[in-house]
Amino acid sequence: MKQLRISIRILIFFLLLTPVAVMAYPHGYKRQTDEIYAIARHDLSVYYDESEDDLIEYIPSFTGIKVIEIDGSWRRIEYRIKNEVKEGWITSGDFYSDCLIYDGRDKQIMADGDYLFQWRKYLSEEQKKLNDSSSENAGSNDFFTARVVYTGTDSFTIERTDTNQYLRSPIFLGQKASHKVWGSQKNAGSFRLVRTGAIYKIQDILTGRCLVLDTDGQFRFNQTNDDDEAGFRVTRTCGKVLDQRNLKLFAQFDADWAKDYYGRGKNDDPESNNFCTSGCGIFSTLNAIYTLTGQYIDPHILADYAVKKEYRVEDNGTDSEFFKAAAGKFGSDYGFSFDGESGSIGDLKKKLKEGKVAIGHVPGHYIAIVDYNPKTKKYLLLDSHYLPKRETCPYGDWVSRSVLEESDNLRSYMLYFYALTN
Repeated sequence: MKQLRISIRILIFFLLLTPVAVMAYPHGYKRQTDEIYAIARHDLSVYYDESEDDLIEYIPSFTGIKVIEIDGSWRRIEYRIKNEVKEGWITSGDFYSDCLIYDGRDKQIMADGDYLFQWRKYLSEEQKKLNDSSSENAGSNDFFTARVVYTGTDSFTIERTDTNQYLRSPIFLGQKASHKVWGSQKNAGSFRLVRTGAIYKIQDILTGRCLVLDTDGQFRFNQTNDDDEAGFRVTRTCGKVLDQRNLKLFAQFDADWAKDYYGRGKNDDPESNNFCTSGCGIFSTLNAIYTLTGQYIDPHILADYAVKKEYRVEDNGTDSEFFKAAAGKFGSDYGFSFDGESGSIGDLKKKLKEGKVAIGHVPGHYIAIVDYNPKTKKYLLLDSHYLPKRETCPYGDWVSRSVLEESDNLRSYMLYFYALTN
């Protein structure tokens, strides 16, 4: 019996040391990598080895870290100071008390899935205002539907869904076969998706050449890489980004932007008025757009617009009028529209089942609510700044209706809806 009590105590001790992405609700998805990414909330002590005798340095708040080894009550981390990548050890106690975990996977410009690629000329803002359905730029029958799969380092494979053929690199195409851009999987090329406004260019990784529509109506690769006036409009055709591999939560405290100033002029207090402390309105919008359309929008673009149009409320956050305005500004480029607002969870359920998403205003915070599961009768919310008081985590949370109607910290006062547009 004594040995059993000792074993239980040891088990509890190690459970307390195991990195768990808290909290109370079922997670929306699991971490897709063994690497753990986090940001230091406060100055963090880093040591040469698993001993508190040899201090390397204190790394400042908002420094990003990656846990690369776990050894008992110690974590070996990789971090960057002034563009220099360093390694060291921190205690588990410091890790849990002073760090926030986030999803460190690559930020894909487009989520995996099926998309309609429609050939378009690039339109400036002025041209868009003049454009109508009869314009040469307004539409085209030259299109294809393809499955896009991320392969790492900003690279994708592109497979036509009607023929199951893959886009090939032009490096393997002879002059006489210049139009035979589709082939078997073994000949699949790697491509970068380059965005200009609403237009994507499909650029071959090996040659830098882009896929274009020829004058005879055939797709081919151009001979130069400076064709900036044409490309594809892209629309997601396979529903929201909800599968376990694809679903992603963009966090305010991601080291890529956590300390970036969210405001105009000079930030007199670097510890506040930044994305980490004040960006929930921006990141709930980003999470809603990405889940709905599969297209990533840089949060700095959203924030700059909020500041310019005075939706940024200093020392507070973002005015709720921003959500409708953002759809008006960016909706045509990213394929979404504003679909009204409501204080009803019944309306939320209906909209989610129709394939739409919502931004929810909860006490002192904004969250994205992106799915409803009729079997469990729960709602999937993405909290860009999880906190113990909300009992949320960095990987999405499934919550009940009662949580959204009665919880002290997740009760939704108002909901703002986005719908997918063609």
